[in-house]
Amino acid sequence: MFSRIHQKLGNAGFAISIVALVLALTGGAYAAGKLTGKQKKEVEKIAKKAAKKTAKPGPAGPAGGPGAKGDTGAAGSNGTNGTAGANGKSVVASAASNTECTGGVGGTKFEVEGSGTPSHVCNGKNGQTGFTATLPPGQTETGSWSIGLTAVNDNLPKYAAISFPIPLAAPIASDHVIHVKWDEVGPSECEQGTSDAPAAAPGYFCVYSTTSEGFFTPSFLSAYTSGELDGGSSVEGAGTSGAILLFSGAEEAGAYGTFAVTAAVE
Repeated sequence: MFSRIHQKLGNAGFAISIVALVLALTGGAYAAGKLTGKQKKEVEKIAKKAAKKTAKPGPAGPAGGPGAKGDTGAAGSNGTNGTAGANGKSVVASAASNTECTGGVGGTKFEVEGSGTPSHVCNGKNGQTGFTATLPPGQTETGSWSIGLTAVNDNLPKYAAISFPIPLAAPIASDHVIHVKWDEVGPSECEQGTSDAPAAAPGYFCVYSTTSEGFFTPSFLSAYTSGELDGGSSVEGAGTSGAILLFSGAEEAGAYGTFAVTAAVE
């Protein structure tokens, strides 16, 4: 490229064109007073062509290292303490009145101080102790009875005594005393009980025979007078403490069984 310029411009023109070319490549202006118009155009053309070839960007340089660490800001100051909360209110306890706990059972009244909305905790109803003087209404007690195999003198009665563990509050009339044979299930008044699981409805006395040899259905006598054998009187049914079973039958007889009695409900 430079030999072409030298041939066309000569030594002086070549020197000037080189200067002009350098100025063109650096973006500056050049003084071309000693060149002809044709030479100027030629230099311009060559300079532009050379600039295009040299204007390509070079390869990327290596990455720079990390910059210096910035300054750390100063820590903020502590905040101010909050104000103290209001004091809580106490719970006040006092005895509850009879209107607050009816039935005279007593109790305790609790109220947050100044709230005006008390709560009441009343005492429970007094329960029954383990010992009771009479069988409570609707409660059932059970037991067993027997009469041994014995030679029978037809002129003498045969007895089996039944004693209630807890006395009844009132005796049971004879129409509420029921005998259930060993091979039967009790009627509704005996709560469908059996000799193995005796039961009785409230106000009923049910006697179950587990076995019976030689005896007819017994009579239920609550008490005898001392003169019974001499024509004294007796009361049929069950007394408050128990009953006496009266048997009659063959020359040799024996029987045993169970019973259930339930206190009447008022």
